[in-house]
Amino acid sequence: MRREQLVHDKIQTVAHHICSVTHVKRQLPQIKPNGLCRGFEGFDACWQGSCVASWCRPGQQFQQQFTDQQPQTTAMQTVQQRNTMQPSQRFQTNTPRSQTAQPQMAPNPALNSNCYNDDPCCDSWARQGECRINLAYMNRYCRRSCRICANPTDNRMGCHDRHLSCAFWRAQNYCTRRRQWMAENCQATCGWCNMNPQQLCASVAFMSRA
Repeated sequence: MRREQLVHDKIQTVAHHICSVTHVKRQLPQIKPNGLCRGFEGFDACWQGSCVASWCRPGQQFQQQFTDQQPQTTAMQTVQQRNTMQPSQRFQTNTPRSQTAQPQMAPNPALNSNCYNDDPCCDSWARQGECRINLAYMNRYCRRSCRICANPTDNRMGCHDRHLSCAFWRAQNYCTRRRQWMAENCQATCGWCNMNPQQLCASVAFMSRA
């Protein structure tokens, strides 16, 4: 009888500990999109998203809400290192890079009103050969720089917007909530005309760490 009581008490203690840990983790302040959430995979720790590979990724509902208004804008967390880091340095995976030859970028891509980069560092990465080295990432987040398509505003010089809805998105606070996409495509509307492309890339990388 005493042994059964000890076993019962031990089970109750373990169950209480598990529930306590779960409760504490779920009551933590939620982490903003693209924020570091290492150790909270599987818990509701990310605001309007989920913890994937140690980073908060926007959930399906939130992604759809934003996608209804603009092209896909989800970009990986940017980290400052010597001003700009290559995309392969931003997010390490267990999959080794492919050593096979990659197709050349199209010399004259077709104009597409839905052709955008998701990050102001894309042009710099493309010049460093990342369109071939990091094909999957660049083809998804840097389509314009990798010349998969061409935006009608590509020939415009100086500070300008690439999208017609920039003023609307600024009113929705996207200049802060979506710094990377807005810095690349709504530079004039967000008031970043005082920066050249290199400074804008470095600045957004720094702000995204906050």
